[in-house]
Amino acid sequence: MKIAQKLLLAAIITSTIFVAELIGGLLFGSLSLVADSFHVILDVAALLFSFLAIRLALRESNERYTFGYHRLEIFAALVNGILLSFAIFYIIYEAYHRFIDKVDMYPINIIIIAVIGLGANLVSMKLLGHRHDDINVRSAYLHVLGDTFASLAVIIGTLFILISGVYWVDPLVALIIVGILIRGTYRILKESISTLMQKSPIDTLEVKKWLNEKPKIHDVHDLHVWRLCSNIIVLTCHIVVESCELSEVCELREKLQADLSQKFGIQHSTIQFELECNTCSCDLCHKEHHHREDFTCPID
Repeated sequence: MKIAQKLLLAAIITSTIFVAELIGGLLFGSLSLVADSFHVILDVAALLFSFLAIRLALRESNERYTFGYHRLEIFAALVNGILLSFAIFYIIYEAYHRFIDKVDMYPINIIIIAVIGLGANLVSMKLLGHRHDDINVRSAYLHVLGDTFASLAVIIGTLFILISGVYWVDPLVALIIVGILIRGTYRILKESISTLMQKSPIDTLEVKKWLNEKPKIHDVHDLHVWRLCSNIIVLTCHIVVESCELSEVCELREKLQADLSQKFGIQHSTIQFELECNTCSCDLCHKEHHHREDFTCPID
């Protein structure tokens, strides 16, 4: 089975868990099961984003979308993070009230649903495999592994309620799962916003120093590094070289692009070569000579 098919099948299985746990949690009064269902959404998102990344990589760019459709993955992650934030506030609000007022629960039904969810998670883990070479599959596997432990927490907590009759354990388990949700949601929001703001995923000073140490290179400026999506890093820069033949420049460019890919994981690099006797014509390189307002977006 192909990687994309495995991810899609695992996403379908995990989505079924989400629906079952959400409905079961609401019907049988288990806030921990509702919380776990939203944790499952993180897994569904991770699986779908990994699937999306693979599928979008196969789509060709065009004259309007010159980088293709890779950024859709980031927008989807941002929306998912925002929706999960609302879910977290809802669970905390409900947990507070359930610590005060007892809610009728049906522990046997809750345990049955949680066990089914646990079994489905184990199937997804077996499907994905923990030693896969693809980084997207490995990431999705870790998400499902985390939800497996959350399902175990629900089962153990509900068993304790069934035996002892102490119902405040349910909102307590829900808050523990919320802690996991907050960590995952924060990471999604941070990474998606950083990518949209074109924050460099690597140390640009280190890249610049490494380039300046190469023979024939006299200076590096206008260096920009950003992440196009979860697994594509892009670089552009201007490099000043000594006077040489065009064939030597082409050879240097190919060597630098290969080394940038191997050392820094930069899959797409665009290098503009300049001679020492030439002055760079890029406005952004000389923004100190211009008014600040020339480099801001107009309001109207």
